[in-house]
Amino acid sequence: MENASYTISRDYANRWKAESWFDIGEKRRLTISTKKTGGGYVQAFASVATMDGAWASHVIFQDYARTVISEKRMATEKAIKEIHERALAMAPDIIAEAAAFYERAAA
Repeated sequence: MENASYTISRDYANRWKAESWFDIGEKRRLTISTKKTGGGYVQAFASVATMDGAWASHVIFQDYARTVISEKRMATEKAIKEIHERALAMAPDIIAEAAAFYERAAA
């Protein structure tokens, strides 16, 4: 998504991670996060949570979630940034997919 912002920092285990948030209506927030996963993969993952003030609630198997990009490579800051920016370029499609997910669930 053009001009989408993100934070990049180190997590509790000192590994690089990047995160972006998009409010998508009905107190829902889409998060795209990119980080190292098991087996040497760098993964961009999208999930939706319902917001209640500062609290976020994601219900497994009920709320939208999917892997956006998964590549086997070293999790350097450069790799995290590159994969996250590629995932952000897909954000409009991901947001539309998440909206359709909730429309189907409401029907």
